[in-house]
Amino acid sequence: MRALAISFCVALGLLLVWYGQQPRVSLKVESPEPLTVTISAAGINGILLVEFSSVKRKEEMWVIGVSKKMLSKVKYGEIPEGCKQLFPPEGKNPRKPEADEEVRVRVLFQFDGGVPPVPCTGDRKIVFKAPT
Repeated sequence: MRALAISFCVALGLLLVWYGQQPRVSLKVESPEPLTVTISAAGINGILLVEFSSVKRKEEMWVIGVSKKMLSKVKYGEIPEGCKQLFPPEGKNPRKPEADEEVRVRVLFQFDGGVPPVPCTGDRKIVFKAPT
């Protein structure tokens, strides 16, 4: 019985450690003009990618690669320092969202999860309507 209680306590401890390592990432549209998204994050090693896409057209509008850097704010069409534009091709500006167009913002991030910790990826998305 005592071995069962110890096993239960060990399992519970591992579960709490694993749960405590879960990333917490939230996105919020700070300003519709210029389109600015804020990123609040804890428990991650960095952001890998930020993607803006059209829900209706099912197409990418603007994608930047981040290389595990931490970003707290992204202004649509402005490439943050240390990041690289992946779409549209470098040198081209992303198209502006149309009035009332639903835009999805997706942030892909890397974190350490599990016991022992192993590299994992996750993402968070928000959808909002572009201003008229």
